[in-house]
Amino acid sequence: MAFYDIDGNVVSFDVPTDTTLSESGVPADGEATGKAIESLDVPRVYITGTLPTDKSQGEYSVSLTFKSAITEFTSYATTKVQGDSSTLYAKKNYTLKLFKDSAHTTKDKHSFMGWKAYNKFVIKANWIDITHARNVIGARIWSDMVRTRSDYASLPSRLLATDNNGAINGFQVMVYVNGEYYGRYCWNITKDNMLNMDENNSGHAMVQGQDNTDLGCKFRNTSTTNWSDELTDDLTHVKTRWQSILSFVSTASDADFVANLGNYFSVPSLIDWYLFGLAFFAYDSYGKNQSYLTYDGQYFICSAYDMDNILGMFWTGYMPFGATEPWYPHLRNVYTNTTTGAHTGEYTEGNYLYERIYNLLYTDLQVRWAELRGHGGALSYANVDKHFEDWCSRVTSDQMAEDYANTTANGAFTAMADIPGGNVTTNNIKQIRAYIHDRLAFIDTELS
Repeated sequence: MAFYDIDGNVVSFDVPTDTTLSESGVPADGEATGKAIESLDVPRVYITGTLPTDKSQGEYSVSLTFKSAITEFTSYATTKVQGDSSTLYAKKNYTLKLFKDSAHTTKDKHSFMGWKAYNKFVIKANWIDITHARNVIGARIWSDMVRTRSDYASLPSRLLATDNNGAINGFQVMVYVNGEYYGRYCWNITKDNMLNMDENNSGHAMVQGQDNTDLGCKFRNTSTTNWSDELTDDLTHVKTRWQSILSFVSTASDADFVANLGNYFSVPSLIDWYLFGLAFFAYDSYGKNQSYLTYDGQYFICSAYDMDNILGMFWTGYMPFGATEPWYPHLRNVYTNTTTGAHTGEYTEGNYLYERIYNLLYTDLQVRWAELRGHGGALSYANVDKHFEDWCSRVTSDQMAEDYANTTANGAFTAMADIPGGNVTTNNIKQIRAYIHDRLAFIDTELS
């Protein structure tokens, strides 16, 4: 039996021939390494206190105890509701800040899975994704893609020193609030910590789209209104440069675009983000949520963020998009009937940056796709499937079902008003496995 750590690497155990193995395959006498145990564990998080139910309520003070196979600690903490559209769901996401004292003056930092030590984390409810896999596993596969790019060694040192190549990472936990089981969450690195940036450095920014309308943030005009720097909540540091980028993308001739795109962006990162979206049907990432990192205020690197809508999932919890849907990242918005979940077959006008990449750098897309799909490649079926299989194998079917049982949060999460009931049984590793297989094969044909 093979075991994989949180990065997808095979874990080796030095087990003497006379060592008795437990049923799980881990040495019964505790000789497995701490990291190996941690990577196979689903820790428990116990919160005592009142949780806020709306972002407008701000931070609440609580206490928190974390227990895993090798780690146990208790902290004072503050918590607030995290997210945007997800705040409408019954089960909320929360930002947690851990402290050693009740006055919240001394940070209580902890490291998990080889990450840097932080005192700030997010517990994600993943309300529309009962597998809890899409967001974190999407980020890990993106990290695999980054690691194999031609310009990887030349990326900024701060980006190379991040925990997951500038993307989030996390692991599943079981959360209890005042003794009541609240179901599974993901214990994630926060957006600010995943970037290894300094908000006081004028050259550091994460520029992110904030609107999905046709002219909102699709590189079809020079307005910066619908863009924000996630570090400072505005574009003060990089507004002038970003405006020049919008002007370049929207007005440059074809020849100028091809010749000079690399003066503004890491072109390999744009190629990869186009292909990632194509491979995983990441329709929600080319208007709002598209993300660009800079560590000098001039040169931007495409990154991945907020991927709970990939692999056929719609924001309402329906899964209307088949693996062979002829959707492309430059056809951004996909319309569905939010009552029935049926796809209407309509699209809005697409993202012009990625439309130009598709039209002018198509050969580059083909070449990179072949690299990623090759034996051992980041988008090989074996690599993608291994990531999802490893994640989903850590919880039992009973644990998954309990997320929506009436014994969870005293029935607070069982109304299913915003998640079709069928999703609970059809959204599973079998659906993901089949979708990945068919989607990758479909794109193989499309890009040939």
